[in-house]
Amino acid sequence: MVKVMICGNQTLEDVEATSLADAQGFIVLSDSKREIDLETAAELMAQSPLFTTSVLVTTTTDPLLLSDLVEALEPDAIQIHTELSPLQLERIRRALGGGLPLYGALVIGDEDVDCLERAERMAEGPLDALMLDSRPGAAANGLNQFARWEASAKIRQALEPLPVILSGGLCLDNVLDALELVDPYAISVISGVETADRKDLEKVRSLLRRVRAFER
Repeated sequence: MVKVMICGNQTLEDVEATSLADAQGFIVLSDSKREIDLETAAELMAQSPLFTTSVLVTTTTDPLLLSDLVEALEPDAIQIHTELSPLQLERIRRALGGGLPLYGALVIGDEDVDCLERAERMAEGPLDALMLDSRPGAAANGLNQFARWEASAKIRQALEPLPVILSGGLCLDNVLDALELVDPYAISVISGVETADRKDLEKVRSLLRRVRAFER
């Protein structure tokens, strides 16, 4: 079954609305509009359900700072949403120790002809999963989204057995098409389950029903 992470939780209401997901993402030290401060992150992550994975999401790459974040927030996993070299990943892994799952991230744009090579290079590092962020470009349309998913599918096949998480523009209207084409281990959704920048319980439930009914 495809796993579902709902990312960008900012309030207790968001945490409650996404509590049935397999994982909840909390963004800190990032330029995302859904970034929360460390105090808020600690409060919200403490409310994450017992069998739901709490994922710390950040763009910072300093190994010592990441180690401090993990010590302070005690997440179940950490996602570095910045493209990194295998050497950078090795340094981060040493700073974090071997027990915490480490997710990398690779942004796939409309014209990323070298994305497979970049993904394979990242996979040489000590990653437990790689997120493929197939975000739309300025001139994005249905064809471009399809092309990004095709690129993601090729990466997923090339990197097996490394788990691939698909992200970027996923919503109720397109999630089944994305699953059919890419067949990822998991998906990560932010705005696709929101109304007015807050998690929408009915959208979350509808998305989870569709994903969990999907047959590979």
